[in-house]
Amino acid sequence: MTFGDLSNRYVTGMGNTNVIDDNTDSMHTGIIQYLNAVAAGNYVFSGMVVPSTQTVNNSRTQFTVSAGSYFKNHVLQSFSESSITLTDSFDPAVYTYYIFLVVNTSGQLAFRGTEADGASETDVGNLNDGDVPIALIEINKSDAANATGRKIQHYGATAKNRGFSVTNASGVELLRLDPAGTIIFEGTAGDNYKTTLTVTDPTANRTISLPNASDTLVGRNTTDTLTNKTLTTPIIATIKADSDSSHTVPNVASDTFALLAAAQTLTNKTLTSPTITGTGAIAGTFTGNITGNVTGNVTGNLTGDVTGDVTGNVTGNADTATFGYHCDYSDKRDCG
Repeated sequence: MTFGDLSNRYVTGMGNTNVIDDNTDSMHTGIIQYLNAVAAGNYVFSGMVVPSTQTVNNSRTQFTVSAGSYFKNHVLQSFSESSITLTDSFDPAVYTYYIFLVVNTSGQLAFRGTEADGASETDVGNLNDGDVPIALIEINKSDAANATGRKIQHYGATAKNRGFSVTNASGVELLRLDPAGTIIFEGTAGDNYKTTLTVTDPTANRTISLPNASDTLVGRNTTDTLTNKTLTTPIIATIKADSDSSHTVPNVASDTFALLAAAQTLTNKTLTSPTITGTGAIAGTFTGNITGNVTGNVTGNLTGDVTGDVTGNVTGNADTATFGYHCDYSDKRDCG
């Protein structure tokens, strides 16, 4: 059933439905209509009071409604002070009759009922679907059109500090909207363990968007495996492998990882017992000891002293070498 479909509901005095009226106390019929509006979630929440003494505007009674708030279809709305004046459609009639002062679906003040409601009997106007009734006003047959002391019955409900609960068929509370602004989930078992969803007090308007997918949220303190995620400029303090070994990233302002398959230049690096394989050129300055066999051609100039023992085989051509004295290898003689 869609609410608002008059053919599928039993609401007295709403829209075009007939009003149950004993023609004697139509004010009570107006109260019944108000209760129907409350059941639909339309009622004054706070403020919105009409003074007992009204004013006159254009020779008719004017009603000023103070600022406040009201529920429209169960959603809280604010209301700013506003005024509305009777027209000749609400002049005194043969019988005393009653009209509603309401906030309509557009958020504006309006009257419900007409002078015809007092033409042949005491009657009351009908609320429209979605109206928020503020008060029921008596149009007394003896009052003038510009009367300033009309009788008013205010409507409203105190709904502050209220929560909302959802229960299952056994009466177990499964969900609660708490007055503190939290959502409490009970789960399937009615026990003392609950999950509370709350938010940090925002300092600006915030929006949290859930993805269009069936998924599980990732928490800051939970252990999770992330798939197909893009991390933009992340700060990773420690990289940990599956074998439970840790890899620490140095605390430097800016740097680049050295990768296995990338051609990169290393600066200020210490290589402990390295194994260098492959072919190519070793360029630059080398400081330290070379222990082992050197096979191949040494192309370039060796500038400086060689101090220490040469252990191993030197294979290749040595044209000239100086060991504290001159030795000429050009004739292949032993300079021993």
